[in-house]
Amino acid sequence: MSGFRRRLSGASAALFVFALGPAAAQDEAPAERIGAAEASMMTDPAHALSLTDGLESAPLSALDAAAVLRLKAEALMRLGRAAEAEGLPERGLALLGDAEVPALRGDLHLARGRLARAAGRTGEALGAYHTAYEYYVRADESRDQAIALQSIGSVYNDAHAHERVLDYYARAAATYQGDPMLTLSAQNNQANALKALGRSDEALAMFRAALSIADELGSDLLRLRILTNIADLQVGIGALADAEGTLENASALLGKVEGATWADFVSGVHAQLLAAQGRDAAALAEMESLFAGKALNATPAAYRAFHEEASRLYEAAGEEAMALAHLRAFMRLDTAAREAAASANLALRAAEFDFATQELEIERLTSRGLRDRLSLVQAVQARRRLLLYALVWGVGAVVVGSFLTIRLLRRKNTALQDMHDELAVSHDDLTDANEALVAANESKMRFLAATSHEIRTPLNGIIGMTEVVLRDMDEGDENRSRIRIAHEAGQSLLVIVNDLLDMAKIERNETDIVRSEVVVQGLLGGIAALWQKAADDKGIDLVLTLEDCPERAVLDEKHTRQIVNNLLNNAIKFTEAGSVAVTARVADDTLSVEVRDSGIGIAEADQERVFRMFEQAQGGASRRYGGTGLGLAICRRLARLMNGDVVLESVPGEGSVFTFTLPLGKAAMRPAAAPQPAPRAVPQDISDVRVLVAEDNTVNQMVVKAYLSSHVASIEVAPDGQAALEAVQGGGYDLVLMDKQMPRMDGVEATLAIRALTGPEGAVPIIAVTADAFQGAKDEMIAAGCDGFVPKPLSEAHIIAVIEQVLAARKAGVLPAGVKARAA
Repeated sequence: MSGFRRRLSGASAALFVFALGPAAAQDEAPAERIGAAEASMMTDPAHALSLTDGLESAPLSALDAAAVLRLKAEALMRLGRAAEAEGLPERGLALLGDAEVPALRGDLHLARGRLARAAGRTGEALGAYHTAYEYYVRADESRDQAIALQSIGSVYNDAHAHERVLDYYARAAATYQGDPMLTLSAQNNQANALKALGRSDEALAMFRAALSIADELGSDLLRLRILTNIADLQVGIGALADAEGTLENASALLGKVEGATWADFVSGVHAQLLAAQGRDAAALAEMESLFAGKALNATPAAYRAFHEEASRLYEAAGEEAMALAHLRAFMRLDTAAREAAASANLALRAAEFDFATQELEIERLTSRGLRDRLSLVQAVQARRRLLLYALVWGVGAVVVGSFLTIRLLRRKNTALQDMHDELAVSHDDLTDANEALVAANESKMRFLAATSHEIRTPLNGIIGMTEVVLRDMDEGDENRSRIRIAHEAGQSLLVIVNDLLDMAKIERNETDIVRSEVVVQGLLGGIAALWQKAADDKGIDLVLTLEDCPERAVLDEKHTRQIVNNLLNNAIKFTEAGSVAVTARVADDTLSVEVRDSGIGIAEADQERVFRMFEQAQGGASRRYGGTGLGLAICRRLARLMNGDVVLESVPGEGSVFTFTLPLGKAAMRPAAAPQPAPRAVPQDISDVRVLVAEDNTVNQMVVKAYLSSHVASIEVAPDGQAALEAVQGGGYDLVLMDKQMPRMDGVEATLAIRALTGPEGAVPIIAVTADAFQGAKDEMIAAGCDGFVPKPLSEAHIIAVIEQVLAARKAGVLPAGVKARAA
């Protein structure tokens, strides 16, 4: 209670002096109840909530009312009712007005961050935690600063950014060490991060430090939980005898605490220990006891590893149905965990991207200011020179004023030298600013390269494995819809990543505009057909009208398709009922594609905002409808790169009209030629092909095997470029799938080394398979000697099509660069 009263007493006295006298006695009861709610929050949040409910109707000062809202939000979150707490911290902040109460403001922002994190709004949570920390610094509350730093670390933990987790928890420990419970929590979370990083010895030491604090506190429940974590780690590193002793100590504590729930985790780790000891029958019995009475399709995330072990045990015992049930449960939890981590990672990277963009704008403004300053200095110099000339002529004409002129000349020369010095400094500042600008751009591109590779890699696992499961799952299986949702979520994340990369290419002027003669009516008809099902699912009429539209025109097909797709996607997404109409016409050699919807509309004040990066018209649109706020920005920039534009007309509540205009080439007015049948690729028989997969990521290895195992003769895996080179030297492979970024030797080096081999081994077909989506990565791999290129995430149909294409080209005598050079 004392800590809570410390937050309010000073500000309450300053802002509510009129409440002295009899009113002070009336406020005593609410103050006591607020303190009681604070005191019971950790042990009995339900009681704390009941106290806050009773206080909402009491006559309270604005500060006390804000504190009650914070306590109510905290109690609801602890009771698992976070949705009911939404908006309470914001209401509390509004009540504070201009009151100088930084600690209470920090508490409200901390609660706001916890609610955002619980709802999966990672970027918002990170911002709220940072704001809370800043207020705690102003309040000089070191313990609360440590809590805010730990909260920031928890956000990075959601994204599996374990190094950042360790950094923030270390900063928290350095900030405050006077609360054993806070220290114990930090050490336990640091140990889990170290374990995830493979730093087992450090993790074990940190767990044991936390256990010592639990011993000092005399808490059997905390001892039980930490001992279970230690045993789990010991099983993982093969210290089985130590794990057995640790589990005996944990089991002894089960009878001393209400540990019915935690008993499951002791039992699960014990089963893993028995399996590691080779006692599969005993381990299976333990697993059966653990999962008895539990619905396997509804277990929480903490059971993920137990499902995986149970699946292996049942498979070894020949019980395929149970093995499959536990495998599905594992995949459900594993997919959810990967999706959550990828989403959190993306939100964090986007936040860092926004920060880099802001810094870049500051550098630009600074550079502009320095240029203005340089111009001013040069103008002053010119004026000084003119004055100097006038003075020199004055000396010859007015002898009487010579002494004064000499003195003035000296003064002006000194000022001129000062201006020269200032000019030199300005030049140096401008140079530094330009260098900083270049560095900021490079930093942004490094981020985007990391985004491309690090997010596409887990996405390949999510999309690939869910695609395989859907392919093998019966149509009537009750889990099919759940797996399909996970698959579609992975595809949505891929769209976001692609948007970020497209914008980066545009900003670096790396977008190539390639014009060719295109069947316009077929292009637009195909796009409309693609979105017909989405419109039908929402009960929306989708109408395509081609008015005076030529059959053929010269334009950039790829980017035209991208723009119209995006406009049509938005129209359907933001329309709940009515229609979406696409009208194409040509006037004055300009193609105009109008996409009209009867959706929510956009206010006039927001109509330019929708074309800015990371912005949408309504603040809540991103939550309700999804998206990054990049699509329309990309559309407009692509259109302008093609000398066209995208403009908007809209009325809120009635709908919007987006019009894409594009100048056409002269061939647009030519009469349409008789359609020629498109050449068809001859399907290749790849059933006897022996494939080597050079890939360091285990999940990606599984995806490729799942896609190709039923199509080719054999698949073997090399975990890095060096192993791939050695395998190819041994012979026996008809095709190599080569990742680009691998340890020991990367894909470029491995490809060059293979092409340098003599004999047929050096000519083996190689297809690059990489998460690096930049054009430079493809060019680099093709230049090294690859026959083809497949970006991640993979699809079964695409990778098989590329394999068939490459093998057909080889049969036709088409060789890649490295083989051609050697043959020449």
